[in-house]
Amino acid sequence: MYAQLRCSGCGVDLVYAGRGRPPLRCAQCRRERDRERDRERDRRRYRTDPTYRDRKTRVRAAALRARYASDPDYRARKIAEWVAWTNRRRDALWGPREPRCCVGCGAKFVPGTRHRANKFCSRRCRDRIRYITKRDAYSEPYDLRAIYERDDWVCGLCGERIDRLSRAPNPRSASIDHIIPLSLGGDDTPANVQAAHLGCNLAKGNRVA
Repeated sequence: MYAQLRCSGCGVDLVYAGRGRPPLRCAQCRRERDRERDRERDRRRYRTDPTYRDRKTRVRAAALRARYASDPDYRARKIAEWVAWTNRRRDALWGPREPRCCVGCGAKFVPGTRHRANKFCSRRCRDRIRYITKRDAYSEPYDLRAIYERDDWVCGLCGERIDRLSRAPNPRSASIDHIIPLSLGGDDTPANVQAAHLGCNLAKGNRVA
């Protein structure tokens, strides 16, 4: 026989199966009560022991440092879990996000927000389009990886192979070089760009090689 009870905190209906002590609060109200009890306990400790907060912070920092040392991927894994949880919660509230076409490279991407100003797949595409707009240069969308594959991952300035696994600011990482710089009237089109080492690209500057 199930008895109908009411939560003393929020008033929601509770179901009691008749075994054990009947619940007085729902699960959410019990969690809030436990959190408030812990906060009140900490406040009493802070009043009686001024060094309690510093000692507790040092203990937590030491535990985190030990965990990071034993598991180098812990931080990245926790961030990935938090991002995945945030995306699931956002999709559950507002529905799945529709993929868009990047204004900079033309690739399909799923925006992080539904704001209409989110038109770029990455910060690199956004900064490139802003620079091109400032220079008032003609532009055509292209995929960076397609340019690298077209040039066979060979630097157009020094002729050596580009390390695919390197990332900026490594000077051996891949970058896009404008054959005729935008500051000298060049266009941002596939015909005017080439793959280049980041170090070679920075050393060239705005000169025509």
